Amino acid sequence: MTAMLDRTGSASAAAAPLPAAASRTEAPLAGAPATLASLADGAAGLAVSWTGDLPLGHILAAAHRYELHRAGMDLPAWGEPGCDWASEGEPAAEPEADLLGEDALRAAQDGMGRVLPLGALAGHAIMAPGPDLAGWLSCGQASELDDAALTGSITAWRKLTSWAQAHELAAVAELARRRGVAGAGHAAGGSGPGGREHDPVAELEADFAPSEVALALTLTQGGAEYWMELAVGLSGRLPATLAALGEGKIDLNRAKLIDQYTSSLDADLARAVEQRVLVRAERQTSGQLRASLQRAVLAVDPQAAERRREEAEKKAWVALSGDHDGTASLSGRFLPAVQAAAAWTRICAIARAMEAAGAGGGMDLLRAQAFVGLLLGTLPLIPPADGGRAGGPADDGPGGGGPGDGPGGGGPG
Repeated sequence: MTAMLDRTGSASAAAAPLPAAASRTEAPLAGAPATLASLADGAAGLAVSWTGDLPLGHILAAAHRYELHRAGMDLPAWGEPGCDWASEGEPAAEPEADLLGEDALRAAQDGMGRVLPLGALAGHAIMAPGPDLAGWLSCGQASELDDAALTGSITAWRKLTSWAQAHELAAVAELARRRGVAGAGHAAGGSGPGGREHDPVAELEADFAPSEVALALTLTQGGAEYWMELAVGLSGRLPATLAALGEGKIDLNRAKLIDQYTSSLDADLARAVEQRVLVRAERQTSGQLRASLQRAVLAVDPQAAERRREEAEKKAWVALSGDHDGTASLSGRFLPAVQAAAAWTRICAIARAMEAAGAGGGMDLLRAQAFVGLLLGTLPLIPPADGGRAGGPADDGPGGGGPGDGPGGGGPG
């Protein structure tokens, strides 16, 4: 199939492939454009030839964006009005009916136009993520794209990643359903796991379902359990979120946020929240989406935030992990907010007193030293900065004895 796009935006198409001399490609892929000949500046337009199942409209739209970029015009981004431009009217049955199109085809056949690499238009494609878009993008290398196409390809690859992750999560959810995992529904044939009521084997299958995922994806047991919980939650409680992920409108991080903020809600309220936030989620950063989720959850269930806090505090933990450079990380999660803020204030106050007394290294290092010193009870005496009493300013720390005081409040720890 060959298509012509003239300088006015009119399009025509006919079954007239370019000659072999103009159709040299690198391993053509199914569903991808085979060749593209671009006329010299001032000529009629673009002549495009392709094979596979890519729709004509997408080819013409990508060629139109390519021409706009060459002309120095702004291109609408994904999701903006006009981003998926399509030519007006039906494609002509014969290219000879369009003199500009005839000139374009003849110039391409005569070798007068320069032949672009196979994937030159790929980054200009605006289409739903799926096999067609993946095949088209994979036809070329990033180094072959113009600046606008390069940016477009980044967006397209991210949307394809979301599409693939949605399908993976759907498959994990189906595995959970077949194994009778709680909350995933049951396979046909009975009310119990796998259709076998009170079957100990079926119960073992449900218990070990995350292990199957762990083996398939080389995950830790905890990681596989979380991945299956997310898959089951999106498939059952948040189908619109999973659909938006599959359409590339949101990425996995945003889908996780929606699942996280609705975890304390029943299915109906969770869906009410996702309907509120998905309208703008595609154009929001993670921080903006968090704020939207907080407002939406409070709107549908004012008590949900308090329940979520109480449940989270029950999961509080402290973890120690080794770092790649021989150091270690010590962190606490899900701590009571007020107590965590008071602890942070105390650490900062001690660090400021250390800095005022002449300690170097910057506040990050001083806070780390104060943190470890407080936990181990090895925090040294902090000399006063002004020649006064040791221990630092009395009003900087949460206790009455100053930031250098130990746990008992009677002196430096």
